[in-house]
Amino acid sequence: MKIWTKNRAVALLFCIALTASAVTLKKEKTRKPPPEFEMPDASGKTVRLSDFKGKVVLLDFWASWYGPCKK
Repeated sequence: MKIWTKNRAVALLFCIALTASAVTLKKEKTRKPPPEFEMPDASGKTVRLSDFKGKVVLLDFWASWYGPCKK
């Protein structure tokens, strides 16, 4: 790996660390649970948000009419 690539990687990791430390989480008592919802997965099976309780869930919202989402 070239030296300038290593420097960029270190700078990126530093920025990520700063961002992560700047994010303040609400106290557990003040957090509200997300609303329950269900939807079909890619195979048509119904999946509920509560099925993933205790796990990290990443929701990716997109629109079929929005140009960048189409790409």
